Amino acid sequence: MISIIFLIFSSLTLQNSSSEYYLPEEAKIFTQGVDIIYNEPGTAAVHHYEKLYNIDGDEFIADLFVAVAYASIMEKYRSTMFDSIFTLKINAAIEKGRKRLTEDENNAKTLLYLGGAVGTRGVRRAYLWDWKGAFSDAREAHGILHRCIEEDPGMYDAYYGLGLYHYYKSIKVNMVRKYFPIIWLLSPMIDLFKNERDLGLEQLEDSCNKGLFSERATKHALLRIYLEEKWYDKFFALANELELIYPNDLIVRWYTGLAYVRTEKWVKAFDTYEKIEKDIADINFRGIEADVECWYMKALSLYKMGHWEEALIYCTKVREVQTMVNTRLFYFEDFIESNTKLMGVLNYKLSTR
Repeated sequence: MISIIFLIFSSLTLQNSSSEYYLPEEAKIFTQGVDIIYNEPGTAAVHHYEKLYNIDGDEFIADLFVAVAYASIMEKYRSTMFDSIFTLKINAAIEKGRKRLTEDENNAKTLLYLGGAVGTRGVRRAYLWDWKGAFSDAREAHGILHRCIEEDPGMYDAYYGLGLYHYYKSIKVNMVRKYFPIIWLLSPMIDLFKNERDLGLEQLEDSCNKGLFSERATKHALLRIYLEEKWYDKFFALANELELIYPNDLIVRWYTGLAYVRTEKWVKAFDTYEKIEKDIADINFRGIEADVECWYMKALSLYKMGHWEEALIYCTKVREVQTMVNTRLFYFEDFIESNTKLMGVLNYKLSTR
């Protein structure tokens, strides 16, 4: 799956060089919304961003940020509950953004938001394995954001989306190169095949250090990249920093649990997924996939710690609901397949000891 991070453009807005684009009331809603997205449970972010409808004439920005809030919620809780309204809002935002561009094709603010809208839709499509749609949106968003920084080089928040595009495009292209070496010959001639991983990392660095509101979203993106690159020292340093700011940040917690698993810190892994399970227990729109992810990771941790009987209990819980699961909502691995394998190992070990 394309590993682009959850809240693409959820905190894109003001730049120091372009603050004249934004109404004070609009800016206040943006800044407060970032805190709510990362630290509040449930649908609080949606209700907050709905305030934009009172000040947004054609509702372009309001539709975009409400859609982003729904995407964030579904990501955090492994849910598809709000896909219909998300699609309605994001498509409306894209349509209105394109209309604005026909009236002023060089407006940097409109380019920023439209690029964010198209990119947000692409991310959701990728999570649902609509690769054709995701790729199309990613390419379009890249072009729009590139125009944005041409119009206003101070729009450093736009480098968030550009950096993600260049980094993950390069990761996927490098994977394909292993099987089709001819791509090495095409890369100097065709932009799509160029390795722009380092450029992506540099752009994310600019977004983090110079963007006014994209710092936090960029740091979430860097968490995932550090996992991809297996830079675990960097990962834990950044995760600890973010946890101090947002102690209830479920995004950080999901990634931290995975990092503990990959570094074989089994006690910490178990405790992290135990905490996630408690965090999501009262969310009635969470996907069963969230529970399954927690149960399997807890089973794996218990198995590695030698608690085989307890591990089997969690494996059994996964098996009991596996027919209800949409495996496309698993972001890291197919936990149903992994659980079946682990159950086989556990049953064998328990029957032969």
